[in-house]
Amino acid sequence: MLFDVRTIFFTGTITILVNTFILILAWYYARTMRAVLGCWSISLILSSIGAVLFALRAIIPDSLSIIVANICFAGTFVALQEGICRYVGSKPRMRYVMCAVMLVQITLVLYFTYVIPSFFYRVLIFCGITTFYCVLSIWTIHKSEVRKEAPLRLLTIILIVHICVAIFRSVVVEKSFDGFWLPGLLPALGSWGHLAVLSALPLCYFWLVTFRLGAEVREQAFVDSLTGIPNRRAMDKFLNEKLLHGRCLEAGVLWVDIDKFKEINDNYGHGAGDCYLVELSRLICRELRKHDVVFRYGGDEFVIILPAADKFILFKIAERLRKEAEYLSIDWGKTKIKTTVSIGVSVSTDKIKDIDELLRLADIALYKAKRAGGNYAIFDACEEIKL
Repeated sequence: MLFDVRTIFFTGTITILVNTFILILAWYYARTMRAVLGCWSISLILSSIGAVLFALRAIIPDSLSIIVANICFAGTFVALQEGICRYVGSKPRMRYVMCAVMLVQITLVLYFTYVIPSFFYRVLIFCGITTFYCVLSIWTIHKSEVRKEAPLRLLTIILIVHICVAIFRSVVVEKSFDGFWLPGLLPALGSWGHLAVLSALPLCYFWLVTFRLGAEVREQAFVDSLTGIPNRRAMDKFLNEKLLHGRCLEAGVLWVDIDKFKEINDNYGHGAGDCYLVELSRLICRELRKHDVVFRYGGDEFVIILPAADKFILFKIAERLRKEAEYLSIDWGKTKIKTTVSIGVSVSTDKIKDIDELLRLADIALYKAKRAGGNYAIFDACEEIKL
């Protein structure tokens, strides 16, 4: 059984409103995604209002069913694009362009409503502008660094389908307004396609949000909450994926430990100790090469993995870290907190390529540095760099 266009629009609008309500609930709980969800929720609300007003054509004034409805549909895509920009982390450079296109659309709709009334040309304008908006959104996704995320690929497909529906409607729509509203296969297919896309969008939005929130939870599991650098769990994952699979056959290890860290906590409080940990982690990150990786192993210890590093590179980096840490001073109230670090160093050789062995040797070297009084960088073969 074929439904008339008005019935189709009312049915689709109910679906969109239900999905919008779900997104609003998600907005309440997903605090880190509120800006994105806010844009997409506004987009869905505007599309619902536009669909209702359009379905009431010939029942309510044209100023509402045509002008306001088109404004709502245009706003739908502007809010959609804004949400995509916020999601992928790109600057909304085309925001003003979209607003300008929206003004052109409304001007043309006004012209073909009151000056030269033409339903056919209004549909063509709507379909053309819709295609432009969708192409712009697809382009924004394609230029982003996260374009390979599965939900974004689905959103791209939905937007491509929307373009196809817009082209279909612009080709098959009849010039007679009455013919468009009468039950029929072609008008029904065009309307069903349009509302199917609008109904699929909120489901895609919900997947995008849950996907991103899941990624944030996974990232938090591998990042130290205090210093913001990878934690011990991340180190285990890194070693399993990078080193143990033969992709980094040569590597060095620096095991860094803060000297007299307990005294900082005892004398100034754990807040001061946390502050020193944060500043030291920043110092370490500044002094390393691009492909070196630092992990907070736990407490006051850091493990640094240096791929493709020989003994002389390790000595140079270890000595630089030790000296910079010695000069590091943290303002805490009216006091300046200063201390030193001890570093255990190990490097892979023809006989030693197992990363667990490298970590063990670096730990032994660190123990020697601590026993020597601290502020040393000691190599596993009993060589040392001393102040």
